[in-house]
Amino acid sequence: MKEAIKLDNNISYYNQHLINNIIDKMFSKFDFNKDGEINYSEFLAATVCKKQVLTKANLRFAFHHFDTDNEGYITKNDLKEVFKRSG
Repeated sequence: MKEAIKLDNNISYYNQHLINNIIDKMFSKFDFNKDGEINYSEFLAATVCKKQVLTKANLRFAFHHFDTDNEGYITKNDLKEVFKRSG
């Protein structure tokens, strides 16, 4: 993003500096695991509208997906089963 800002002749050096600071702040907030990169999960977590995604129906679906034996809770074995199914 910073390189693209440098190439835009319509943005003054002063504004480039301000924009770069904003980019740095955004990056530090999106990079949840602080590895210097924004992975797909971090990008989704930062950009998806949580009100639309975190509905009771979606959370219930996700819980049942991970509760593979339908015991009402998620165990280590449930997680192993889900990841085994997913490859």
